[in-house]
Amino acid sequence: MITFDLENHVPHLPPQLSFLIQFVVMGKTIHQIVVDEGASTCVMSISCWKVIGSPPISQSLNTLESFDGIGFLPYGILSSLPIDLEGKNVNSEGEVVDENLNYNLLLG
Repeated sequence: MITFDLENHVPHLPPQLSFLIQFVVMGKTIHQIVVDEGASTCVMSISCWKVIGSPPISQSLNTLESFDGIGFLPYGILSSLPIDLEGKNVNSEGEVVDENLNYNLLLG
């Protein structure tokens, strides 16, 4: 049996820190993916959307707001985004945006 004593545990990283990793999305390895549990939606750059083959998207009526308060309209919504990491498959919905981003995909 393995046990962990968390009573005196001091976290090394703050909980708001995002992770920058890579996933396989629709058969393509995508780099510069940010995982942020505090994000309210998944956001994909339009260049990343094109790399995965420009799958069908639908119109979005949402206005997205970045952390600095700037609002913008998404290019569209990708209703089914299959993501594979280490043999685990997840389907997610994502907002495709035509904006300058520091990442290819933000997973909220």
